[in-house]
Amino acid sequence: MLNCKMNIGRQHHASVCLPDGKIITFGGSIRPRSSWDGSMDMGYASNTYEIFDPASKLFTMGDSRMLVGKTNVSACLMKNGRIFIIGTNASGSVCFEEYDSGTDSFHNSTVFHNRLFHQHVWTISMERCF
Repeated sequence: MLNCKMNIGRQHHASVCLPDGKIITFGGSIRPRSSWDGSMDMGYASNTYEIFDPASKLFTMGDSRMLVGKTNVSACLMKNGRIFIIGTNASGSVCFEEYDSGTDSFHNSTVFHNRLFHQHVWTISMERCF
């Protein structure tokens, strides 16, 4: 069992294993570590990400930020190397964007119909299905 802590306490986030073995975690509901008291306050939708390196056993904060903070997040590595991220923003609308690790940048944020606790599905050919 690893004894590692993320830089920011978060819940309702999503993680994806990268081809190099590192794990990237996006968004979630966050608030300062000292306020995780078990109350029903869900914090706010984060636009941050962290990368876990199993070799060093450390989490590192990402340099860029998602275009829209998200909670109730799902994420999936696509065959083009980008990561598709979908989640609920602060107003309750579902939004998605893609992260490009090669350029450390986020692209194409679009708001959909309101949904909560959504999931995404991929076909065998890796086409998006909603």
